[in-house]
Amino acid sequence: MEHYYDYSVGLDTPYWIQEFSARGKVYFRFQTPKSVPFFAVFLGVFFLMLVFFLQPIAFLAKYTLGAPWILFFYLPMKAGKSYVEDTPDGKKLHFYLLGLGCFFKDFTLDKRLIVQEERRLPVMEKLVFEKTRL
Repeated sequence: MEHYYDYSVGLDTPYWIQEFSARGKVYFRFQTPKSVPFFAVFLGVFFLMLVFFLQPIAFLAKYTLGAPWILFFYLPMKAGKSYVEDTPDGKKLHFYLLGLGCFFKDFTLDKRLIVQEERRLPVMEKLVFEKTRL
């Protein structure tokens, strides 16, 4: 029996980053390695917060000595960490959210009946009851 290498193992393995360096100079080093999707989610949430919540945070920072600025790092860090570490129903988070959206679209927004695995519009027949003598 021949054994072949399973390439899906290498493709499912996340890439890890532990330090940022250029030309031999280390700019920043993490204590534990972080995965690349963590940085993508971190930066995405960070920029969304900059776009939508910069004014309220700046207003609160005047009166609380800059404490709300911690939110700009805590919330993206928490979102990135939960994206990488959480596996609801044994799936990666983006596949779980995609499936949840498809389920919502198919069974909540689509009100057609399912008859023999097909979507059908309800047939509106007018029922007429006639008087009969027995």
